[in-house]
This record gives sequence, structure tokens and C-alpha cells, in this order.
Amino acid sequence: MEEEAGESEFVSGGRVGITGPLQNMEGEKGRLANAKISLLGKDISNLKYRLALAPLYAQIRALARFIKDSTHEINTPLSAIMMSAETMDRGELSERNAKRLANIELAAKTLERIYGNLVYLSFEQDARKSRCEVDMRALLAERLEYFAPFFERRNLRLVSNLNEASVNANAYEITKVVDNLLGNAVKYAPKGGEVAVLLRAGALAVSNDGEGVPKELRERIFERYARFNTDKGGFGIGLALVRQICDKHNIRARCDSDEKSGKTTFWLEW
Repeated sequence: MEEEAGESEFVSGGRVGITGPLQNMEGEKGRLANAKISLLGKDISNLKYRLALAPLYAQIRALARFIKDSTHEINTPLSAIMMSAETMDRGELSERNAKRLANIELAAKTLERIYGNLVYLSFEQDARKSRCEVDMRALLAERLEYFAPFFERRNLRLVSNLNEASVNANAYEITKVVDNLLGNAVKYAPKGGEVAVLLRAGALAVSNDGEGVPKELRERIFERYARFNTDKGGFGIGLALVRQICDKHNIRARCDSDEKSGKTTFWLEW
């Protein structure tokens, strides 16, 4: 746009404007002669931000597509591995090959849990929304059996005290919570250490030996992608998923830790 004599452009409150003399009164004096008029156009603040952030939005959309496409592509081969391992005739395996098969099963179960977390985080809206009274004692017994090979692999002692308890929740989502708490305990407990599971009316506690969690980090560990121990691996999404699901069900999730003994306990209270 060409500027007329005495005109100038400016930005005010996110709007582009132009200012110029009220009328051509060259050579005259007085307030009217020196008066100017300003015209403000459409608010473009959001437009400016959108244009500036467009490359970032494009990257985020590309990443979201990649995650969704990847989770879809992983499902078929993972299912094939799980099915093949479960249906293999173990009677004909040598001791060496039996150990190899056990390693394959553990790796497949680990991938299955990671895959489940990614699917939930990417397609949460597709998860079943129905709620029911979930028998937590039966659920814990089932999931502890599932994790038994992981405990055995790391020579972990399991101490469980499961009393009658139930919670009104989505069974699929609560199973995700339990799996992530147990998986987290297995990961951070030292080999030969102890994992304890306590269930009572209105509360679940999963504890493990280890290095302990500093007080200032006990809330931050529930943030997505937060990782404070890089040698253990992981994506930093498990505990974030726990907090997300618990918030939906009005369940309080918190972390207690004794830095001296190294014992860390995750509590769910409802």
C-alpha cells in the first residue's frame, strides 16, 4: 500500500492502523489544522501468532499422524508374536530354547504394555466409557499373575496383602493404571529387591525398594515425559497416564518416598 503524504502505519492492541491528517490545511495554524485521524483495521494478533507458529503446528500434526500410523502398524506383528509364543509346543523345546522363548514372551508383554499406553494416549476418545463396580482384589490377582515372569526375571520378592475392595470405574482404564504402577515398581526396584502391594477398602498402595524420590520431584513425576532417572529407559508417559485416568475417576494418586531407605510408594485413594 502506498502511503499518502503525512500518513503512517502502526499496530495497536493487535490491530493494524493508519494515521494521517484530518484534512489538508497546510499553512494553517490551530488545533483543527494539526488534527489527525486514525483508522484501525481487523485484529490480526491471532493471525500473526498463527502464522508464526504454523511450522510448529505442522510438526505437531505430523508427529500425531506418525504416532497413530505407527501404533496401527505395530498391532499386527505384535499380535502375531504373542499368539505364536502362547501356542508354541513347549514340550519339544530344549532348556536353552525354553529360556529363549521366555525372553521373547517378556519382550512381547513389555511391547504390549507400551503399545497399549500409546493407543490410549492417542485414541482415548475411542476407549469404552462405561463404568461398573470393579473388583479390585480379583483385578490385582490377575495382573500380579501377568507380571509374575517380570518379578522372577529380576529376582524380586513380592509381598501382597489383598483385601476386599471395589471401585466404580472403567475396567479397561483401571487395568491400565494397575499395570503402569506394577510395571513402574518392577523397573525401579533393584534386582533382588522387594515389591509390596496393599489393597484395602478405598485404597491401593504399590511400593518398591530403590533410590527414593526427592520431595520436590514427587508431584512432577506425574507430568508427561518427565524422567529423572535416564538409565532406566522409558518414555515418561506411564505415571502421567495414571494421573490422567485417576483424575477422570476422582481417584487421588500420590507418591510417598523415604529417601533414607529408598522405599517409594504410590497410593491410589478413592
